[in-house]
Amino acid sequence: MELQQYIDKRFTLWLMDENDDSVLFGDWVASQDGETLLLQRGDGRLKLDPDWLSRIRPVKAEVRGQLLNADFFVVLTVGMLPESFEGAIPTGMRWPE
Repeated sequence: MELQQYIDKRFTLWLMDENDDSVLFGDWVASQDGETLLLQRGDGRLKLDPDWLSRIRPVKAEVRGQLLNADFFVVLTVGMLPESFEGAIPTGMRWPE
């Protein structure tokens, strides 16, 4: 997949949990590190797994506002990490209370 089309574009992450609750996190900007697509926001950084690249969708003009004015969005399913999990990536995201 050609990553160049995503570089410097704005992304929104659409995260869903096991209960089908969802939250949007916007203001991510894409960059490339070798063959890896990175999303960066403030101090947060998220390396997109190659398997996730097929989930990237362009944002249509009629829903741009709802998707936080992004150019692209990615839907991911998330869950709780066990306390013993190592290697967590600091993204700066917290699930809303």
